[in-house]
Amino acid sequence: MDWPKVTLENFPNECALLQGEGLHGQILHQDTHILDANQSASDITGYSIDELIGSKSWKLYAPESLITMQENMQTHGDVDYTITAMSKSGEKFDVRLKVLQLEFDGEAVRLAAFKKL
Repeated sequence: MDWPKVTLENFPNECALLQGEGLHGQILHQDTHILDANQSASDITGYSIDELIGSKSWKLYAPESLITMQENMQTHGDVDYTITAMSKSGEKFDVRLKVLQLEFDGEAVRLAAFKKL
């Protein structure tokens, strides 16, 4: 599949809004395929930005949160909830996660922003 050539820089207003809510870790994805991530997302998860881009977002969530994640990915609007995430080292921690449904060149993408609780 060809993934859209889109980055967080395509959504400056949305990124700034989420940062204003204290949600500094930001990942842009389509169908769980990570298209872009910022340094805060890297710092929180322990994965480098290069390791995040092109990978599946599922690896960032603890197994006990996967059902919640699947349910929320099926919604077609903005969602805000708390889940248990998992870092590259295997550390589990709670995060507040807010996801915005966006569009780029006619394709749906999701901007997930989070902070460690």
